Amino acid sequence: MSYYWNLAIVRLKNKFPILNSDKQIIANISWLLGDKIVRLLIGFIITVLTARYLGPADFGFLNYAFSFVWLFENLVTMGTNDIIIQDLVRNSEDRNKIFGTAIILRGIGGILSFLVIFTYFQINPDELSRNFLIYIMAISMIMKNAGVIRFWYESRFQNKYVIVSESISVILSAAFKVWCIINHKPLPYFFWTYLLEVIISSVIITLFFHKSKEHISNWYFDKPTIYKLLKSSWSLIFTGFFIMVILRSGQILLKELATDEEVGLYAAATRITDLYIFIPTSIIISYFPEIIRKKTDTDNYKRKIQNLTDLVFIICLAFTLFLTLFSEVIIVNLFGSNYIKSNSIMKILSWSSLLLVINVLSGRYLILEGWQNLQLIRSITGAVITISLNVILIPSLGATGAAIGVVCGLISTIIFILLVKKGRFWSNILLSTLYLPGMFERLSGKKKEQ
Repeated sequence: MSYYWNLAIVRLKNKFPILNSDKQIIANISWLLGDKIVRLLIGFIITVLTARYLGPADFGFLNYAFSFVWLFENLVTMGTNDIIIQDLVRNSEDRNKIFGTAIILRGIGGILSFLVIFTYFQINPDELSRNFLIYIMAISMIMKNAGVIRFWYESRFQNKYVIVSESISVILSAAFKVWCIINHKPLPYFFWTYLLEVIISSVIITLFFHKSKEHISNWYFDKPTIYKLLKSSWSLIFTGFFIMVILRSGQILLKELATDEEVGLYAAATRITDLYIFIPTSIIISYFPEIIRKKTDTDNYKRKIQNLTDLVFIICLAFTLFLTLFSEVIIVNLFGSNYIKSNSIMKILSWSSLLLVINVLSGRYLILEGWQNLQLIRSITGAVITISLNVILIPSLGATGAAIGVVCGLISTIIFILLVKKGRFWSNILLSTLYLPGMFERLSGKKKEQ
């Protein structure tokens, strides 16, 4: 079996020279893809079982709670994810200072996030028991995003440690969900599984960190570093929030302007359309530290960004076309006839995943160039367009209107960067990718970048 796997890898590398990258990068991508495939299969099976078991209404509320609390992800992280990785790549000897300062900053962000969520549901009360479930989801989100150890491994192309810890937690969490379904447990049990998963993952990755002769006790707070982090990331805090508004506001407004059932139909479609996102994002995560290192070499820098953009675009395009063509078959066979209305929603949302990956890649480029304010402005533009369309379309079109809103919001962020002067470099990269004959020539090695 290993012989055929190795033979396939060799043939792919010969066909697409972009894959002949540094061995560490390829190994890192392999680990990430392997992990995501396993987690995808487990997560997808569990999602389908959960959706069928809970029905559109309860499944809708579960996803409403998830969408709402994840709006505040960037307030927890204080927009520092990419900044921390860049600092670790460039100044790994300062890691204890970076980690110690970042964990304090993210802890403050976590407390602020919980207070905002708690206050919102005190002002807009639902059933007391349902509010409590949302608080459980909020604590899970905060714990997941407050940690910083994973960035050490990402900056060193050692994602396997993060992968092992998260895979074990996902498997155990999935087992608990299956137990809940078999034993006909009510909705609250499914909220607790999120917290269980985060706790297990955090414990395991901390043990790995100590085993590698790194110690949390060596971390220390540094006032100049916190000022530096905030100076670099303040706009990213709001940028991340507005990006989450583009992606999640549809599900939240569906509950306010429609019903939990509409949220459930929308959520079922997104579970399918988000399936393949792990492939391009794994490649971006693994490849981007190398791009950071090549920034001073202009020709190499441009070539690597172009190659990365070409590769993730063609992957996304292939999956998008497949999901658009076979949406009805997929929905009916996986989720059942109760979710048949998700078909039209899925056709629209399949394109949002492609647009999202383009936004992720262009966003990383803007951050690398130090243009965080430009990233913020375009995110606000997309959020305003998304919410406006949601408010207009949801009352008459329901979940389909929410899907149209998110796609139009993402398109607007791409158009924005094409129109501004600072986006000219990225515009040329994207337009080169959209010219498919040229893109295929570059991927196959027949065409050299000028």
